[in-house]
Amino acid sequence: GLTTLILDVLKAFIPIKILLYYNPNLLTLFSLAVFFGHIFPIWLKFRGGKGIAVFIGILLAISYLHGLIFLTTWLLIALGFKYSSLSALIASIVVLIFSSINDDILITNLILALNIIIFLKHKDNIFRLINKKESKINIKK
Repeated sequence: GLTTLILDVLKAFIPIKILLYYNPNLLTLFSLAVFFGHIFPIWLKFRGGKGIAVFIGILLAISYLHGLIFLTTWLLIALGFKYSSLSALIASIVVLIFSSINDDILITNLILALNIIIFLKHKDNIFRLINKKESKINIKK
């Protein structure tokens, strides 16, 4: 639920934000470690989530604007198409494009690397989207 999402965002946001204060040179290494630790946790036999919440936490730690661009894009696509996975994939690409225009190459390469992993982890969702079998977001009142 929403609580789990927020906790997953914070699991990435807090350590990356602290790292950026003390040693921003380790951003790529620590971001990848936090990301891989979430999607391949040892205690779940290396089977975890797809990493979007952690990606959001990393983006928010890098810059609130990056996180806001992701979340706004996700929301607009979700409202229009009702697919969470499609929303996450498109928002990931939009943030990458934004980064390639506005950031230095290290941040853009980090976001690119995370995008590649996100797309690989979402391959089943992509096939379901193509085959029109992906579950839609169900918003209950």
